Amino acid sequence: SSPAEKFAPAFVEADEAAFPPATKRAAGKTMTIPAAPSTAPAPTTYLELFPDQTVDTKNLVPVREAALLMGGNRSNTLVVHLHFHACSGKQLCKFLRDAIKEKRSGVKLDDNQIMTAACNQLDPDPPARWIKENVTSCQELRRYTSQRGGSNFMLIETPLDFRPPCPGVGMMTVIREPWGRLEATQGKRGWTFPNASNVIKNMSKGDDPLASHINWYYCDAPHAPTCQPFFKAGYFNNYYIRTILGWYEGAHIPWDMVTEEHFEKAKGILEQFDLVIPIEHLADALPGLQCTGGPRYDFGLDGTPGGRYSWTSTRKGINLRGIACDFGTPHTVNDRDRLELCQLFNKFNQWDRKLWEWSLYRWRGWNSGRCHTSLSIR
Repeated sequence: SSPAEKFAPAFVEADEAAFPPATKRAAGKTMTIPAAPSTAPAPTTYLELFPDQTVDTKNLVPVREAALLMGGNRSNTLVVHLHFHACSGKQLCKFLRDAIKEKRSGVKLDDNQIMTAACNQLDPDPPARWIKENVTSCQELRRYTSQRGGSNFMLIETPLDFRPPCPGVGMMTVIREPWGRLEATQGKRGWTFPNASNVIKNMSKGDDPLASHINWYYCDAPHAPTCQPFFKAGYFNNYYIRTILGWYEGAHIPWDMVTEEHFEKAKGILEQFDLVIPIEHLADALPGLQCTGGPRYDFGLDGTPGGRYSWTSTRKGINLRGIACDFGTPHTVNDRDRLELCQLFNKFNQWDRKLWEWSLYRWRGWNSGRCHTSLSIR
């Protein structure tokens, strides 16, 4: 069956009635948090919920307090955002840069994060610098961040080489429909469409995606994160799963040999994240972000849409026609190149699509990590 036949029925019915209550509230003038289920233990005082923390609760507004309660009041000293390319990293970066203007936000970024477009602490190109850091454990993560100018909000656009959970670390990510993500990286004029298609067509099952003979340098620019040097040709073959499984495993999976076992392992890792946000629901995720950081952070959640630091209120829909590569009759060379790449890409990225679908349904079912759950108190 075609992508449209396979995926459209579930999404066409995803009107307002199918969205969780928080989505509807976010569209109004105020944002509230669902009350705790009647079976949950009733909180007594705020300080009783933080017996081991020194927290100033005088300025907490109710909506922020509710967001903290939602995930069990866990106090973290570091937030790590696994930044999939073209998944709202620049939006999050802008939000953080607004937040650091106020000391009460608790957010700290290092000098390199302030200079770069997506607040990455380390640019993914070239990959040798990240590999040399050997951030393969929670202890190495802390060592790395301690040497980066005191930042307490880390954005990594590199493979995830350590495994959560890590003590005192909140983990989050944003995920997007795979073709929509790739298309957003390809240049509005389509200047990389034919080159990317050629990379895919030159690969055979079992090929080493990192082999030097593979013509993966399809970008005109000598330095462009779009080229994803960590994965080379593997960038076009289940990029999400390769990123989550890390450099030492994910990047080295032979071409077209990502399996259900890899898919299940990637799911298991994401289940350890505090928050996994489908980009379609990013506008609803500010309470979850506050929960992910905990009481040491104040992300401006104050009951108004977007809060103090203008968290996005833009809602991205699911492009059903794009999923189905239904762009109408191609009239130009660019149209034909786009159609060819879409069809090739969908063929070799089925596990990434399943991972996105899984993340989307978890979110809509209020089961998308500690900080987006139907239980208000754990």
